[in-house]
Amino acid sequence: MSDFFIKSNEQARSLNNSSPADQNNRSGDAIKTAQRLTSIKGTYDFSEKGGAVSIIKLLDDDGKVVQIPAGAIVKAIFTNETTVLTSGGSATVKLEAGAIDLSSAIAFDTGFSGINAHGIQGGAASGVLISSDTDLQIEIEVAALTAGVLEYYVDVLII
Repeated sequence: MSDFFIKSNEQARSLNNSSPADQNNRSGDAIKTAQRLTSIKGTYDFSEKGGAVSIIKLLDDDGKVVQIPAGAIVKAIFTNETTVLTSGGSATVKLEAGAIDLSSAIAFDTGFSGINAHGIQGGAASGVLISSDTDLQIEIEVAALTAGVLEYYVDVLII
């Protein structure tokens, strides 16, 4: 039998035969910091922010600008179009965290109907690290939006 299995079995027996407080101390050795996966919600509402070709900060349910904290890793992006987006042209929308593009530009009339998952820009399967507190925002490109409400849910790992 390999040394790994012998040591693992000895450690398991030792842990099983120790007090609950001792077990917590030993099992906590592998986890030095608390990590949690959470969703950050930001909303774009044409009636509040307009729809000009521009960068628009997303707001929380209290009307405050949404931020992603430093050290967070963006893992997934979802949208919920609660009021249909409209445009007099070929508007596109992309999600940004400050100067970092989180999504590619998505056509207003094909990429947001109902609830959708969106890939992270560049196919970053492991996620995108946010190095400093930064505002969550959309960039409207090509043409203005003329109506709509779009909720973004950004899943982040807080480390």
